[in-house]
Amino acid sequence: TCNVSGDVEKLFRPFFLNNDNLKRYSKDYLIQDYVNYTKNNFENLDSLILEVIRFYLVALSANNEETLKAFALFQDETVSIGNKYWSMCVLQKDFDLLEDDEYVMEAFNLIENVSEILLKNFFSFMVYLNKIRTNKSLDFNLVKKMKFGNLYNELSQTKMLEQLFAVLKSDIPINQWRNIACHKDYQYTRGKVYCDYGSNKENQIILESKEELLDIAKNIYRISQVINYSFKFFTYDNIYEIYEYLDDSNYQVDGRDATWHLIFITELYANGYETIDIKEDDESVQVVLKDMYETEDIEKRAIQSSIA
Repeated sequence: TCNVSGDVEKLFRPFFLNNDNLKRYSKDYLIQDYVNYTKNNFENLDSLILEVIRFYLVALSANNEETLKAFALFQDETVSIGNKYWSMCVLQKDFDLLEDDEYVMEAFNLIENVSEILLKNFFSFMVYLNKIRTNKSLDFNLVKKMKFGNLYNELSQTKMLEQLFAVLKSDIPINQWRNIACHKDYQYTRGKVYCDYGSNKENQIILESKEELLDIAKNIYRISQVINYSFKFFTYDNIYEIYEYLDDSNYQVDGRDATWHLIFITELYANGYETIDIKEDDESVQVVLKDMYETEDIEKRAIQSSIA
């Protein structure tokens, strides 16, 4: 007999201050995260997640109310991110089946999608938290309008996140890789990948193989997963405090149920389903869902193993 919830608690205990919440959610909502987490072969994943959580905790210590409000405000954003992320997964191709030119193109598509779909949104949230941490003026809408490079620059200059941004196996920062991918400033010739970058494309890096490029893409994906896990763990750890600032006007239920709905919706989108509506009475819960996949090919319902 396997005590899965006990294994979940043991694995995720370093990320939680509220052991009661860890025990409560390890029996159901954290199980899929446990499965995905144990499949990862990324180095130093634990320490990177802890670094980001410490960043959250410093913001919480600087301004408890504004930090909790920020996490409540960002819950709807995470649903949107999840929808776009699973659309990306459906379109993702298996690198093992690709010819060299298409392999390089798909690796850059991965860099672009992870940067634009996952990182840009989470970077906006983290820059907003950084402004809370440093007691600067707050306007989340203005932060959301910031360019990717400006978001990255502000976070990379934060000493609290040095380890997170040091994992790329390249001296070129994420914002430049994002620009190379988005603007198609690359060429694959005779087994090597030539990339131009900089404000006037004055710099060039040469990758010796397409596998080296995919390694860069994996590391960018790795950073997005670190932030995703840290956000989710911190939310579970402080779920009832965050709920106090959550706009639950769409749900005619009490506080505990609305908190449960938040967790439930989060887990549904993690599995590729968008929640259209939830109706609950004393006897039943009715949920209207939209399958975010447009294909019946089960193999395309997750990012392939060469990335994770």
